[in-house]
Amino acid sequence: IDLAARRAWLDKVRAILAERLQDPPGLEELARRLNCSSRSLRRHLQQQRTSYQQLLDELRFARAKELLQSGDMPIYRIAEELGFSETASLRHAFQRWSGQPPSHFRA
Repeated sequence: IDLAARRAWLDKVRAILAERLQDPPGLEELARRLNCSSRSLRRHLQQQRTSYQQLLDELRFARAKELLQSGDMPIYRIAEELGFSETASLRHAFQRWSGQPPSHFRA
């Protein structure tokens, strides 16, 4: 597969995940939607030097920054929208992603 096709495929994976950040599809469901096996999905992601979790984290981090900068949505609502069961989980993930607490990204 050429580079453009790989990028298009990865964009499709991102789009599927992005439409359901609150309740993301598991690896099996994602593979079904892409018409491949979960093993093939993992292999393709590995060839792109990424993983299911890395893509999900990347999308959640981008959306969290958007929500934090665009208004005064409470942190617990942002956590819910991104599929975190607890606010503390979002705070911990955000710290891991950026090295800073979510409060530093408020507009």
